[in-house]
Amino acid sequence: MKKNRVWKIIICIVIFIVIGVGLIILVNQDSYQVLIEDADQCNGREFLFDYRGKEVYIDCIKDISIAKKGKVYGLKEAIEKEVLSFEQLLEDAERKIEYWDGGSILYQYENFAIINYQKLYDSKCNFIVIGKKDMKIEDYCS
Repeated sequence: MKKNRVWKIIICIVIFIVIGVGLIILVNQDSYQVLIEDADQCNGREFLFDYRGKEVYIDCIKDISIAKKGKVYGLKEAIEKEVLSFEQLLEDAERKIEYWDGGSILYQYENFAIINYQKLYDSKCNFIVIGKKDMKIEDYCS
């Protein structure tokens, strides 16, 4: 009787270990880190790339990169190689503020922010800016 009980406990422990390792592997597959290199000074927005018909700019940031599975990619490269989707980056924001100007959204992260402008009354305000964490929606389109 004792042997059966010991074997059952051992089997349960092994099952929990296997499940735990599996979950750790699953979680680590999708994890990534955003690396921000701040610019020495802010000289206005700088074109980074075009994403689905919207121009993406950086401002007050020298470089933005994605680290995943031990490799580092520039943001544009990470998106092109499907290492990370832009939608996933937006979904992972710590805070999301939506504006009633036609659909502009401010996404805030620990050390940067993204503004996705979409103003109905101003067709010139239809772009994306990645910048410092304290930037405001009024900084580029008033």
